[in-house]
Amino acid sequence: MSFLINSDVYSIIKEDVEDLDGKLIFVKGRYCGGKNKCSGLFYLDAKDNPVIKVAKGGSDEEEWFGILIHEYCHFMQWRDNSKYWDRFCNYDVTYSQILSKPEKYKTELIALMELEINCEKGVVKIIKNNNLFDPKKYAQAANAILYKYAFLYKFNEWPEDNRTYQKIQDESPNRILKSYKEYLDIPKKIIEYYK
Repeated sequence: MSFLINSDVYSIIKEDVEDLDGKLIFVKGRYCGGKNKCSGLFYLDAKDNPVIKVAKGGSDEEEWFGILIHEYCHFMQWRDNSKYWDRFCNYDVTYSQILSKPEKYKTELIALMELEINCEKGVVKIIKNNNLFDPKKYAQAANAILYKYAFLYKFNEWPEDNRTYQKIQDESPNRILKSYKEYLDIPKKIIEYYK
C-alpha cells in the first residue's frame, strides 16, 4: 500500500463522498474513458449521487493523488454551492461543447477557467496544509493545463502538447495565478510549445 492512500486526506475524501451516497472509482488505465482523454472526473450519476473517478495507470502516486484531490475540490464546489460552480452550471453548456466551439462559448470558457482556478487553489491549499508533496510542483502541472484553456480562448483550438508537456510544466509558474486574465497573458515560450 502507498503512503497517500493511507493518509488522513484520503479518509476524509472517501468519507465526505460516501456521506452523500457517492463513490470513488479508480481506473487502471491512463484515462477515465469517454471521448475526452481525461485522468479524472467529478460527476453526478443517474441518481444524482456524486462520483469521483480517477485513472491511476501511467501516473506516479503524487500525480494520481493530485488528480483525486482536484476532483474532490470540484465535489466540494458542488456540495457547497460555490459561486464558481453555480455560475458555470447556469450556462447549461457541456465541457465538450466548449472544446468543440470555443469561438461560440467565450463567456462560458471564462466561467470554466474561473471554476478550474478556484479548484486548483483549493488543491494547493490541501497539499500544503497536509504536507502531502511539493505544492509548487503540483501548481506547475496545474498551470500547464490552465494555460491550455487560455490557449483555447485566444486561438480557438485545444493544443496538443504530448511531446512537450514536461517543458510546458517547467515554464509554468509554481503558484496558481489570481485570475483568468493572468492566464490569458500566456508566456511566449508556452505558446511556441503549443503550436
